[in-house]
Amino acid sequence: MNSKSKVSAFEILRIRDVRMIWFSQAIADFGDSLAALTLLMTVNKLSHSTIALAAMAVVLAVPTILVGPLAGVCADRFNRKRIMLFSDGIRALLVLAFVIVSSSSYLWLIYLIGFMQASVGAFFQPARVALVSTLVPHEKLLVMNSLFHTTRIVSNVAGASLAAIAMGTLHIAWPAFVVNSATFAISLLFISQVQTPLRVRAGEKGVSTVFEDLRVGIVTITRNRALIGALLVMGITLFGTGGLHMLTVSMLINNLRVSPGWYSVLQIAQTVGMVVSGIVVSMLGARLMPIQTIRVSALVLGTSITALSWVANVGQLTLLLLAIGLSVMPLQISIATITQSNVASEVRGRVASAITMVGSTANVLSMAVAGYLGEVSGIRHVYMYAGAVVICAAIVSLFVFGSWAARNRAEAAAALPAAE
Repeated sequence: MNSKSKVSAFEILRIRDVRMIWFSQAIADFGDSLAALTLLMTVNKLSHSTIALAAMAVVLAVPTILVGPLAGVCADRFNRKRIMLFSDGIRALLVLAFVIVSSSSYLWLIYLIGFMQASVGAFFQPARVALVSTLVPHEKLLVMNSLFHTTRIVSNVAGASLAAIAMGTLHIAWPAFVVNSATFAISLLFISQVQTPLRVRAGEKGVSTVFEDLRVGIVTITRNRALIGALLVMGITLFGTGGLHMLTVSMLINNLRVSPGWYSVLQIAQTVGMVVSGIVVSMLGARLMPIQTIRVSALVLGTSITALSWVANVGQLTLLLLAIGLSVMPLQISIATITQSNVASEVRGRVASAITMVGSTANVLSMAVAGYLGEVSGIRHVYMYAGAVVICAAIVSLFVFGSWAARNRAEAAAALPAAE
């Protein structure tokens, strides 16, 4: 079984179009994480405010909520490859505008450019998810998700580590934004090599049909217990974890009072955990049951986050981030596999955008609440609240997935006599 799962990962990359999208994701995620952490550290340097950090994180997340439904419709209605090309091209130009930011008087410009960039980027994700999940056989979705999630994490950590080192030693931000622009351009080149025929749905393309497409997407989700469960558990989990990235930056610099360069060590530790657990998920393949994996992972994740409130030094913080990495990857992969396995190809764009929108909404609320509570009651208390929320997600999963699994078993048992 293990060797078969390993081979499946290589077989997935032998699909040319999947390989091109994979390369595109790897380079673009590297540039994104490089620029994102540089932005947070720049805002922290210019404002010295947890609220300002939260505002930056919220600005980057809000467009997904506002634009997400439309982006999902576009991914199901128009050429998905062209949507991705458009998104990469525009973002390659927009990110260069961050270069001119040099003082606190330009904070408003950081927020404006960040909002515009995130708005354009909101169209990329549902198009990518809807496209790549149609290129891989159903039985290999879990391995594909493990591959793409692991690659995303490695790229994110590589970019964030470079940003931490650059800001900690060179104390300059503009090179990160130039590199980010170049990564979008390279991503565009890889996407341009995708050759899979992409159907554009015929028929009316007016405003009324856009709203009809939205309605169909909503109905698809509300009538599927597996999707409802996945969205609910994911939303609760992200409400607990959404502010952790921002809080860790503040904890490292303002509470533990160490160099920003240590952030690269923390990222490496979390990445090791994610990569190891991602490889394990890929190797186990069909042996893993996504529902049970979600429950255990959420429980370990919540407990680890709660323990962050007692951190006294960088070593303890590193070990806990390693534990968080080990638990968060199986959770993400299992949720992605459940959603993709229960969605038809023609509505995957809308479902993907709904998932992203729910996640972004939870992130925005989490960052807003974490920013406020961090200013009022302190970061350590926020970690305790966040951990409790994630543990609640594990408890909720017992009910929402338990009833769904029970119904599936009953339906399978009822079908046995007919099969015999």
